[in-house]
Amino acid sequence: MFLQLEMFFSRHKQKIILITLAVIVIALIIACVCVLSFWKKGSYKTTTFLSKDKSISLTLEDNLGMDIFNNNSTDHILLLTSASSKNTIAISKTEKNPVYSSSDFVNADKSNYATEFENSKNISDISQGTILGYTYYKYSFETDTSYVEVYWIDTNDYYYVIDFACDNNSNIDLKSNINKILDTIEINNQKADNNLKNNVDEITNINKASNTN
Repeated sequence: MFLQLEMFFSRHKQKIILITLAVIVIALIIACVCVLSFWKKGSYKTTTFLSKDKSISLTLEDNLGMDIFNNNSTDHILLLTSASSKNTIAISKTEKNPVYSSSDFVNADKSNYATEFENSKNISDISQGTILGYTYYKYSFETDTSYVEVYWIDTNDYYYVIDFACDNNSNIDLKSNINKILDTIEINNQKADNNLKNNVDEITNINKASNTN
């Protein structure tokens, strides 16, 4: 038996060596491709964007091409847009009202928002999940030119409404990055309350100074 094996390996030694080398080379190529792919994904620089009231932030990879849209609108505490596409990320903040439940707010928002767009379609049901231990409510819909995904994050005193509007004609795929962006969110309502208090104190001091003069 052993003699037969020895004769087999002796006769096919060159083939066995070539096959072994080929397997090793293929394995090394696959490993290199995996490493390069992982490195490429993690090589993008990121930027963290903070809301005007400093209560919420999120981090985006720079290759998404998003930046803060500076305007005086009070509708959003953070509005990110793209110079090369119609991709937008808008965050607004709504104080909770004990008279209405979370589902009341979200259902009303879904009905009103989706009907604002012509030819809105594929309107989803409302689903739930968690972010940072807070419950969120999510729905989505499509138009002829975009995909819209909306999150209502239910915190202790406020709802944070995050609106991802993804341009179907853009070569930048915002839609596939939504979950990654949500994982970077940080919420600190205490900062917002302190910021509000500081603004009130500053206004009070200005009024006092004016009255003294």
